[in-house]
Amino acid sequence: MKISETLKIAFQFGNIVSNTPIKRRKLISQEIVTEAVPPLNYQNSCESVILNCRSIRIGTLRRMVVEPVIFCLDYIKIRLESQEESDSDVREINLKTSELTKCEWCSVRKLPVVFLQTVPSTCSSLRDQLKMSKDNVWYECKGDSQEEQYIILIFETGLDPHANSIFEKIITDIGIRNNISDFFVKISFEEANGRLVAFTKCLEENSKGSPSHRENKIKNVAPDSKVQPRNKQLPYFDEEEEIGEPHTVFIGPIEKLIVYPPPPAKGGISVTNEDLHCLNEGEFLNDVIIDFYL
Repeated sequence: MKISETLKIAFQFGNIVSNTPIKRRKLISQEIVTEAVPPLNYQNSCESVILNCRSIRIGTLRRMVVEPVIFCLDYIKIRLESQEESDSDVREINLKTSELTKCEWCSVRKLPVVFLQTVPSTCSSLRDQLKMSKDNVWYECKGDSQEEQYIILIFETGLDPHANSIFEKIITDIGIRNNISDFFVKISFEEANGRLVAFTKCLEENSKGSPSHRENKIKNVAPDSKVQPRNKQLPYFDEEEEIGEPHTVFIGPIEKLIVYPPPPAKGGISVTNEDLHCLNEGEFLNDVIIDFYL
């Protein structure tokens, strides 16, 4: 399911930048290239790359990414949707690559995703910055729960060979500079898909006991509930799934249909009639499918 039109990959320093308008990201590529950033020693670092990411998970915190992510040898710059309702409030995270301990990369086109791990001090810093708490969301690289241990970036689309080459070179060089021999690991579709499914299942089970979850479940039960148990067993993607023909462009006024997760949960994502237009025949816009994109 595509929530929005596939975005092209943008590159810094003379590489091709997409001319396709990006919703909520006007002049993003130009701003990123020209804005003031921490000084870098480009003589000793490879080319940086700007990639469109759909969403991020920092431990059990899940947020949409509102601007393309900058990957370079010294830092990874991410701007995420705020926990607050105001669209103007955006959180910016600058991950120092010297504090990364592992990078696991799945480059499969239908599930391009990277799993990052950091040193404990970064966990503490991010928890403070994002106002995390054990009762709500949590990030801990040495935590008992595996879903708390990763920073996960889900890309908008699979990388083309040139973008993938630059991205992998940056990650490889980070591992060399950090003196970690097994820093960069490529993982299969099955591993990445299974990990995301397991994380989501665990998070759902942990939230089932809360009163707000039970209330929301009653309010948002689908008219035909028979399809729900079957859909909840589906993986994020079927390995043998064929990529269908692109949808025709949506034409007409955009109307907000629902917000997921619904109030009183914060940070809800609006689902519009344009999003429904992206569904293939037989697909359901249920909580499991939406959860993947959050």
